[in-house]
Amino acid sequence: MNCLASPTNDPVSGFFHWGRRYFDTTNSHFFIIDGNVDSELLGEALRKAVCEFGLLGDTRHNYAGITQDASSPVLDESMHSGAMCFSDAVLRRTLMRHVAVHPTSASHPVRLQLIRSADSQRCCLHLLISHEVADVKSGHIFMARFMAIYATLRDSSSARHAGAGFPVCSLADSRPEWFARRALLHRRSRAYVDIARRMLSVDRSCLRGSTSASGGNDFFHQVLPEDLQQGLRIAARRHGVTLNTLFSGALVRYLDKHQGHSGRSVTYSFALSLRKLLGSEHAEAFRSYMVPCTVRLSPPASSRALLQDLGRQTGYLRTDGLALELGRMENAVGLYRDGLPGFVVRWVMKRTQGTNIFFSNPGVIEEDFSCFGTKSLPITDSLTVGCLVHPYDLMFYTSTFGGKTQLDVVFRSSCFGDIEKDFVTPLIAELRKIIDSHD
Repeated sequence: MNCLASPTNDPVSGFFHWGRRYFDTTNSHFFIIDGNVDSELLGEALRKAVCEFGLLGDTRHNYAGITQDASSPVLDESMHSGAMCFSDAVLRRTLMRHVAVHPTSASHPVRLQLIRSADSQRCCLHLLISHEVADVKSGHIFMARFMAIYATLRDSSSARHAGAGFPVCSLADSRPEWFARRALLHRRSRAYVDIARRMLSVDRSCLRGSTSASGGNDFFHQVLPEDLQQGLRIAARRHGVTLNTLFSGALVRYLDKHQGHSGRSVTYSFALSLRKLLGSEHAEAFRSYMVPCTVRLSPPASSRALLQDLGRQTGYLRTDGLALELGRMENAVGLYRDGLPGFVVRWVMKRTQGTNIFFSNPGVIEEDFSCFGTKSLPITDSLTVGCLVHPYDLMFYTSTFGGKTQLDVVFRSSCFGDIEKDFVTPLIAELRKIIDSHD
């Protein structure tokens, strides 16, 4: 078999590897902890954890070209005088400013930010990790291992760590048939045609909320009310769909109502993970598996028909449509590699994506984040948000931590000045309508 792809040309990691010239590639994992953590042990645990992951600390297995010195990963420490909770605007600004000022890079794909309360009784731990090497699941895998190492060090400072390591899987090794000459040329040519069509199209769903003079990015976090969580489970069984499809239906209704162009179809992007598609050996692998996919449809009147349409489209994208989405990523890699001016790249991405709204559903978080390695350090709240890649101005996540589903949104403050009014409240209203509908 003639295989054109090498690990360094992996389209998924390559998208972020070359794209970091034009946009931030940092994913953020936030944890509020009751209790006082030891910064010296944190630093040691971080160094040991980095050594166990081939993409971070072992260049022999490092297909993404990461060069971080495992002996000196970065730990930043500061203090916060306000409330140690995600509803505190000052804490959120501190966290997001840290990403803006200290983004992850090829030399530092992992950073750790520790913010203590004034009385040292609570703290916020912020893992910054490059999307080039880690999707949301991989970030959780790393964080779980890091917490376990910290707990062991805390109980016995002389503990040794054998570090079995975590598998690193390239797409070319996992699916060599995807990179055979004929398959590669076929999907790239399909992608070129699709990109040309999208460049000429005026059918886009780019929304803006209330104006705001504030700059930078912000995030919103809410554990959904219990009655809404129960309603979601009942509605999913009634319609025979996933929670992801219910949230997607609410998003379509929201976009249709607020995009201001009657008669046009609705467009949004969502994250498709290749983990389950590639097989069980990828379940705990450490790398990025996320492929951005585009959904475009004219929403039917009935909720049942809408959910069925969404099921058909997402099912197609998980099978026959996947090659096109991979081809679009590969073509984007070529665009980034050419080193074009930033305004040209942003213009092309905006026209071809056709939306500034992105939906990701990491699903049920399998790792135990109830405490920071020991019950004496309970974790009272946690969330994960990804990098806000242009042209997206808003990305939202519907993770389930510890059996509770939450809505987490990262957004550009200049575009959504009042995130609850502009997005959260109307989205949940549409979600409740779908839950209550029987048509």
